[in-house]
Amino acid sequence: MSTRLFDQWVDMNRAALAPITRWREITATATDKLVRHNLGVARDYVDFSARQAQVLGDSKDPKAWATEGSKLAAEFGQTLVNRTGDYIGIVKETQEALGELAESSVKSAVDAYAAKAA
Repeated sequence: MSTRLFDQWVDMNRAALAPITRWREITATATDKLVRHNLGVARDYVDFSARQAQVLGDSKDPKAWATEGSKLAAEFGQTLVNRTGDYIGIVKETQEALGELAESSVKSAVDAYAAKAA
């Protein structure tokens, strides 16, 4: 009898901790992706700054420097737009995973309540 009670207690705790474990997995994955994304953005800024300094050092004419600087800025702007799209994709993926977790948790709770009521 005590073994059965203990087994029920263990099962109940596993069921209660399962959503928390899944939530941790989702957030850990999202954090990893966002850190990698942000490192990529930082790398883009460093590259842009280095290229801008190179243009400034190579240019002898202010008009040429302004033209090249504008081209670099436009290219960098497009890079940031692409990075923003990547960021939105990570957020959307995480939101969907958390939504699925919430739905499955509610379904499990409703099913458990219905089983006890029956």
